[in-house]
Amino acid sequence: MRIPSVSKRFRVFWNNISHANNTKSFEYALVQIAPNWLVFTLIYLLLLSHSYIMPFIVNYSIILITAIILVLAFCMSLFNANIFAKEYIYLFAYPAFSLGHLINNLPPIRFVRNFIKNRNRKHNIEKMVTNVIVSDGKKDFQCQLELISDDGLARVKFINNRKSYTTKNNHLRMVDALKELSQKLDDYGLYLKICHNCKYFQPTVDGTTNMIKGVCNCQFEGRVSGDIIPTLVWNTCPNFEKQNVVNLF
Repeated sequence: MRIPSVSKRFRVFWNNISHANNTKSFEYALVQIAPNWLVFTLIYLLLLSHSYIMPFIVNYSIILITAIILVLAFCMSLFNANIFAKEYIYLFAYPAFSLGHLINNLPPIRFVRNFIKNRNRKHNIEKMVTNVIVSDGKKDFQCQLELISDDGLARVKFINNRKSYTTKNNHLRMVDALKELSQKLDDYGLYLKICHNCKYFQPTVDGTTNMIKGVCNCQFEGRVSGDIIPTLVWNTCPNFEKQNVVNLF
């Protein structure tokens, strides 16, 4: 559900449906549709109209009775749900929000929106490219990070074999842009082997906006006790170890 790309969702849906050999695969495929109450309402209206005009295996009255039972069960679940009034609004407004979000991110509309926002604006853009390593847990790949400062706002471009991905949002801090990129790669089972994601990295709170400085606490062989090794969030080394982050939600 964390994968926002519609094309990616479609590929996952099609692969799971075409190779669905158990219940879990089938359920996971259906989850990619992100179903809601409006989808089920439309499906039942379609089934009712089809069975009324062109009767098939299941009788019209059976579908109607099933629909009524499901509506009653849904209403009972709303009465029993221990949620706030505004959450009911979120529940019923979600289909409109979902449709609006999809339309808003269609390539032609996104292009026009970005053109209108940026046509009268001169940007002060600074860039820096650094070599990094990305891993799938078994194999490492040499890639590049392009760190971009756009009028003081930070974003990151990930480059791998002529393919690239740029973070969607502009952030106040470079560490937040790297965090967004790390979450995107995590959706595909990848992680960046940089200090920002290393368990030995300790950030330095120095009052700067970007928060890119820190120290390495790795006790490698030959390290002098008490020695402070400064580093930056995008650096990497052979002693990298992934952080063990526990998702509380």
